[in-house]
Amino acid sequence: DLTNFIPSPSFLSNYSYKSPHSHTMSESSEIGSQLSVSNIRLNDLISVEPEDLTYLNSLSKEYETMTYLYNETIHPNLHCFDIPWDGGPLYYFVEKIKENDPIFANSSISLNNQAVIDFTWTMARVTKFFYTFVLYAETSLMSVLDLCFKLGTKSSIFQSVLTYHCSVHMIRVYNTTNEPELASVWDFKVRIPSFKQCIDYLREGLENSPDFSDLVILTFAVAIIFSGNASDESWRAHLNGCHQLISKCSILKKNVEINQPFDNAALKLYDIIIEWYNHTSSLAAISSTNGFLGKKLSINRNDSSSNIALASNDINLMSGHCSQISTLISKLYNFLHAFNKKGVKLSGLHFVHFILDDNRSVDITNEIREYGFEFLHELKKIDSNYRYKRLELEDFRMDLSIKYCNRIYINGLQLFIKYFFIGIREKKEVRLMLRDILDLIYSMPYRSSCGIICHWNIFISAMISLLIEDYEIYGHFMGILRVFQMNGMDVNSMDILERIKMILLEKKYYMLLSPDNDYVIY
Repeated sequence: DLTNFIPSPSFLSNYSYKSPHSHTMSESSEIGSQLSVSNIRLNDLISVEPEDLTYLNSLSKEYETMTYLYNETIHPNLHCFDIPWDGGPLYYFVEKIKENDPIFANSSISLNNQAVIDFTWTMARVTKFFYTFVLYAETSLMSVLDLCFKLGTKSSIFQSVLTYHCSVHMIRVYNTTNEPELASVWDFKVRIPSFKQCIDYLREGLENSPDFSDLVILTFAVAIIFSGNASDESWRAHLNGCHQLISKCSILKKNVEINQPFDNAALKLYDIIIEWYNHTSSLAAISSTNGFLGKKLSINRNDSSSNIALASNDINLMSGHCSQISTLISKLYNFLHAFNKKGVKLSGLHFVHFILDDNRSVDITNEIREYGFEFLHELKKIDSNYRYKRLELEDFRMDLSIKYCNRIYINGLQLFIKYFFIGIREKKEVRLMLRDILDLIYSMPYRSSCGIICHWNIFISAMISLLIEDYEIYGHFMGILRVFQMNGMDVNSMDILERIKMILLEKKYYMLLSPDNDYVIY
């Protein structure tokens, strides 16, 4: 029995803290209504797509409220089935998933049904929370799931968020495996109702003057909703919402009681959320055409050993690189912000448009080059001084994958700085840098899963392959992205790259600045 060898969260054996189960839901008002509590509005936290709005409002009086709260006697089963980590894309395991899919067996099943709860938790385990915690070893992952369980005894939103995230993932998996009918069932029977539950809990949470742990729970919910919608235009609203809520959490943090179980669990989850936000918002600022500037957190992060997002060798498990690289990316962010204030936009495809513009300013080009040499000098110092220390994980391949993630970030940033800032664009030299990055990716044992944390580096490499017209190497990077897609991941970069390819071939460079390219790669 494989489940005997799979670590489990501590709550499955020794969790005993009791919490009240008196959670009630107020009657829902229309989704589109404006709501303001403590200067935070629901509509500032999340965005609802027009095609969902009508159906969501029709559920107001009919749909079933999520009432599932965890406790010491009612807890989810994480081992309904097993899929080996990076044993191949989920595409290859879809039959096993279908065998255990309670929605496939009965599309009218209640979302409160234990079979649905168990399936969502099992999927969360085998996908490391739907590829949110890809660099976490099994024991570390279980520590995170344990936090979710503990806070899930306080609010049912945890199960709603988990069900929602699972539904988004299942829709992608079934669409990828040519099961559109199953994808549609998961969309209408699971995704939309669970999204409605999340909205209702967010509304109620804001109305009830949340304490620190309550607000951390709400922040985590908005972060997960962002993750499920990073490919559409709503991403900016959700990421803005995270910024607002995290800032509010930092104010309430001073009232935390460290010995209170909920506060203790919330503090640990808060650390993870901050690391996730810093990573995601920085890449949003660099990768999106309209940028995401002016949204840095003015909060001191926890860099102690109590932060379970930081490995003992200084690798950030939410970003895949050492802290020195975070500092360099922050400087890149500041550079983009400073130039944006001067009226020179260089985020996202603005930078591509700039270097292709024959009428670009020579003075600005020289200034950018000077910054490039500074960034490259700092990157070389990081490369020389940082030595990866083995984490001594039981899973040696995970340890090696984490090592290569850090290396890919160093090489990816070097390529980005040399090509865009310094102006090294000779095809032979650029091709060598691209091949070095490919070598690192192909050497990563868990590249089809852990590799997603290097999504931005892969995207930049593929785009530069197009700019130097090396379609062979471009095909390799697209193949790597395609494997992510077969895992059910949100890989919006593939469509964007194909659009860029056509724009470059047709030399319609003005189309690079289309609003359609306001994406985020993270």
